[in-house]
Amino acid sequence: MKDSDCTKRMLNDLRIASPCSVPWSTMGETASEAVRFCGQCSKNVYDISKLSTDEAALLLQQGAASGSLPCMQLYRRFDGTIITDDCPVGLRRIRDTWRRVKSVAAGAAAFFLVGLPSAAQNKDLPVVKGKVAAPNQFKSSEPSVLRGEPMMTGGKPVMGPNHTGGIVAPNVPGKNAAASWEEVAMTKPSIKALASRIKKMEAKPNISERDMEPIFKLRLQMAQEADKQMVPAFAQAELMKLYDAVSVMNTGSNANKPLLRDILKARIANARLLKVDDSVFQEQLQKLQNSK
Repeated sequence: MKDSDCTKRMLNDLRIASPCSVPWSTMGETASEAVRFCGQCSKNVYDISKLSTDEAALLLQQGAASGSLPCMQLYRRFDGTIITDDCPVGLRRIRDTWRRVKSVAAGAAAFFLVGLPSAAQNKDLPVVKGKVAAPNQFKSSEPSVLRGEPMMTGGKPVMGPNHTGGIVAPNVPGKNAAASWEEVAMTKPSIKALASRIKKMEAKPNISERDMEPIFKLRLQMAQEADKQMVPAFAQAELMKLYDAVSVMNTGSNANKPLLRDILKARIANARLLKVDDSVFQEQLQKLQNSK
């Protein structure tokens, strides 16, 4: 399975319980075409159809790390899939739909203006009242659009009792999401190769603490590679486990100090990529550097 397939599956599972009624066109423009500022809720709104799958994945990971997914505008096809800018056909259809809407609106306005004189002439014509026949029903193939704070459902809609600004608070991903990001990470050849090397080294019998040091270094390298490959959620989980494992080793604080320092530096870089507070890691690094 490709990494884009894993990410798209998570995007397709997003649900907006209480759609926002503020039109995209009325929101404040930003430096990015994919982002607008909503003055009503004082938040940025991200148009996922204007982001690549990788950019959308990073946005999901940043939201999960902060505990709240950002407001998004989602274009959902009739089959339930979410459009990203990796889908040129979908974007063309949206553009063409918008042009048709504008054309119809302009035509209706012109018809109304032209029809005013004839309406005045026909004011004495008999009026027929009654139940209007419904037009033929058909399933639209055009994508629907929703704006609001999404929830990651894992395939099942989640209706939480807590609300934020009238919008159901997002279901913050837990173990299932962590497993999903690991799945995404393992689709990256460079990360998978490091994971295979680590697995082989860990499979050796009677591993001593000294033998663990090269394994820990490889795990650090794998986490850093995950950041480079835009899977920081996987890197965050790996760095947390790695820091705990190295911290409890009994080979002496000075022996572990360089490795712990490198892990903390990696955690700081990872936190910045995820746009979360890194002050705890900064303090731990300063304390480590000041220790004898």
